[in-house]
This record gives sequence, structure tokens and C-alpha cells, in this order.
Amino acid sequence: MTPYEVFEKLALAGVFAVVVWVAFGKLMPGLRARLRAALASVAARRGHAALARWLAPTASAGGCGSGCGSCSSCGPAPADAAGKTVPIRLHGIPLPPRS
Repeated sequence: MTPYEVFEKLALAGVFAVVVWVAFGKLMPGLRARLRAALASVAARRGHAALARWLAPTASAGGCGSGCGSCSSCGPAPADAAGKTVPIRLHGIPLPPRS
């Protein structure tokens, strides 16, 4: 096996790991937060304080849309749009005349 093949396999494994981690976080954010907390506590016990701070999950105080950042939302819905109904206008596509 050549060094290029080894590098190629390691690079692909790294890309795959990042993709799985992001998908895991989108589908199961609570479980990912618990996993990060566990990894941070292991790193802190072994004396890696900087790694433990980086791995420690941020505190969240609510569900999606509460502005806490738990689901990558930009905050709660604006107050003027909450509960307000907006009519939908449908525009038809003109059909060619039949001959």
C-alpha cells in the first residue's frame, strides 16, 4: 500500500466521520449533547482542560425556536407574525388556446 493510498483512506474516513457527526447532531441533538458531555468529562479527568472546554456542550433552555440555539434556529418567531393568518394567492399559468 502506497503512502498516497493511506492518506486517501484517512482523508475519506475523516470526511465520513464529520458527516456522520453532523447528521447525528441534526437527528439526535440530545444524545449528541450527552455524548459530548461524557467526552468532555473524560478529557477533564485526564488533564486536557482545553479539549474538555471545547467538547463541553453549550447550555440550552428550551426547544426548537426558543432562541436558545438548541436547534440552530435564529430565535423565536417575531411577535407580529405569531398566530397571524396570511391568505395564499395562487397564480395560474395561462394555457395555450385549443385548436
